[in-house]
This record gives sequence, C-alpha cells and structure tokens, in this order.
Amino acid sequence: MDLPQLEQIVNWLDEEHKRNRTEIVRLGHLLEMQGNSQVGQTKQLQELEGSVMRFEAQVARLQQYESTLDGSRQELLGLIEREETQRIKAIRELERAREADRDTAQRDIAALQRDAHRSSQLEQDLQIRQSDFTRLAESLQTMDGQIKALEAALEEKTQNIDFMLELRSTEVQRITQQQEEQTVHLRRLDELESINIQQDQEMRRLRQELTELHEAGNRHGRNFDELADEMRGQMIDFSKQIRAVDAAVQELPPLIEGLQNQLRLQAEAQDHIRRSVLDSRGLREQIDQAIHQFQESERLFQARIESSLEEAKAGVAERERKERMQRDHQWQEQAQDNVATKESLMSLSQSLKTHEALLKQLWSLQETYPQQALRAAQSQVDDLQDSLRERDRIVRALEDEWMRLRRNVELYANGSSRQETDSVDGAAVP
Repeated sequence: MDLPQLEQIVNWLDEEHKRNRTEIVRLGHLLEMQGNSQVGQTKQLQELEGSVMRFEAQVARLQQYESTLDGSRQELLGLIEREETQRIKAIRELERAREADRDTAQRDIAALQRDAHRSSQLEQDLQIRQSDFTRLAESLQTMDGQIKALEAALEEKTQNIDFMLELRSTEVQRITQQQEEQTVHLRRLDELESINIQQDQEMRRLRQELTELHEAGNRHGRNFDELADEMRGQMIDFSKQIRAVDAAVQELPPLIEGLQNQLRLQAEAQDHIRRSVLDSRGLREQIDQAIHQFQESERLFQARIESSLEEAKAGVAERERKERMQRDHQWQEQAQDNVATKESLMSLSQSLKTHEALLKQLWSLQETYPQQALRAAQSQVDDLQDSLRERDRIVRALEDEWMRLRRNVELYANGSSRQETDSVDGAAVP
C-alpha cells in the first residue's frame, strides 16, 4: 500500500473521527436534552401527584358535603313529617271539639223542642219562655264565642306547638264551664217544667170552672123550661078559670080586677124569667168569648213558640253553615299551603337531584381525570423510557462503532509500523 492510499485512509479516518466526535457531541446534547426533559417530566409528575392529592382532598370535602347534605335532608324530612303529624293531630282535635259542640247544641235544641211541646198556652208563660229563649240565645252566643275562641286557639296550636298543653288546659276549663252552664240551663228547664205543671193544673182548674159554668147555664136553661111549663099549666088553668067565670063577669068585677092583677104579676114574672134567660144567654156568650179568647191566646202562643223554634233552628243552621264555610275555607287554605309545601319540596328534591347529578358527574370526572393524567404520565414515562433505551442503544452502537474504528486504526497503525520495520530491515539487508 502506497502513501497516497494511506493518506486517503488517514484522512478518511480523520473525517470519520470528526464525524464521530460531532455525533458524540450531538448525542451528548441529546442526552442533556433528554435529561432536561426527564427533569421536566419528573416535575410534571410531581405536579400531577400534587394535583391528584388536591383532587383527592376536594373529593373528600365533597364527600363531607354530601354526607352533610344527606344529614340535612334527613333532618328536613323528619321535621316535615313531624309537622305533618302535628298538623293532622291538631285538625283531628279541632274536628272532635266541633263535633262535641255540635252535639251539645243539638241536645240543647232537642231539649228546647221537648220543653216547647210541653209548655202551656198562657201569655205569662210565653213571656217567661221568651226571656228563657233570650237567655239561651245569649248563652248560645257566648258558647259560639267560646267555640270561636277555641278554634282560634286550635289554629294558634297549629302555628305554635309549644303552647298546646296550656291551651288544652284552658279548653278543659272552658268545657267544664260550659258543662256547668248546661247544668244551670237544665236546672232552669226543670224549673220551667215544674212551672208548666203548675200552669197545667191551673188550666185544668179553669177548664173545670168553665165546665161548671156550662153546667150552670144548662141548669138555667132547664129551670127556664120548667118555668115555661109551669106558666103554660097556669095559663091553661087560668083559661079554664076565665071560661068558668065568663058567665059571671058582670056579677064579679072585683074578681076580674084580681085576675087582672094576677095576669100583670104573671106578666112581670114572665118578664123576669125572660130577663134571667137573656142574662144566662149573655153569660153563655161571655163564656164562649172567654173560650174563644183562650183558644186565640193558645194559638198565638203556639205560633210564637213555633216561630221562636224556627228562628233558633235558622240561627243554628246559619251558624253551622258559617262554620262549614269557615272550615272549608280553612281546608282550602291548608290545601294551598300543602300544595305550596309540596311544590317547594318538589323544587328542593329537584335541586337535590340536580346537585346529586352534578356531584356524580364531578365524582366521575375526578375519578377519570387522575386516571387519564396517570395514563398520560405513564405514557410519557414509557415514551421517555423508550427514548432512553433508544439513546442507550445508539450510544452503545456508537461506542461499538468507535471501538471498531479504534481497533481498525490500531490495526492499521500496527500494520503500517510492521511494514516500515520490514522495509527498513530489507533495506539494511542489501
């Protein structure tokens, strides 16, 4: 091998050596860049770990919020159930109180009707009964006021449950007071019944006197008939006497005058009898007029009692109608309140469902995002490891190539040195 070839080989080896150095520098820069990228990736991994820890803390806080929300929801549902049970209990107590008051009023009305049927027909009893009716109306008004006060108290119970026991005690006192008033009314009705019995006895006595008056009138009529029969007998006897003495009229003028006097006396007796008969007829007319007046007063008293009973029934019906309207109004208000409460609960449940859906989405995002971040970091680490393995492979290949070139250069240098020694030895031998 001549020197130009050796120079070419050396130049080529120098160029290869320079290219290898530049490649080594490039690979060093690449290793440095890979190291920097690895440092950045480690920082990113640390940041991802910090973000994962923050997400876990947020998830823990969300779990706490969810548990707190569940507790508040359970507490709210329990409070709503307690309020509903207390409201239903208060409504039932109000209905029982109203039923008791209505039964009491119906018993009072029935007692008044029985007493009205057993009442007498006199004006004085009518006035007494009217005064009793006014007192009963006043007592009914007071009872109505007490019932209204009781309803107000029951409505206040529904609004403020803490005062229910105290109001119940006051209601018991009022009920006892009403029972005492009812006992007083019953006692008064018993007194009225005794007065009615006395008045019935007085009426029987008056009727007995009227029957006696009728019997006296009948006796007077019978006496008048007997007197008429006696007068007819006397007239017959007198006509007989007149016929007997007609023949001796002219001889017996004093007898005629005496007979005329007797006739005048008989005429006076007939006038007296006629006047007595007329007096008896006047007495009968007075009796009939008194009976008619008594029947008229009885009819008026019965009409007044019936009108007062009708007024009492109308008042009770009006009061029941008002109570029913008020109760219906209260039920409507309660239904509206229930609808509003139901709507608010529906909106609350809807918002709870929305929050639950959002929490589930957030939870799923927080569950998936760390996994995605971990997968991305893992993929980056895998890529980095692949790049590092590729770099190691390239470095090993470069090192192998460098060692091979170095061995070639050494072999070439050794070969050239042996050739030189051989040439030197050959030159020395000649």
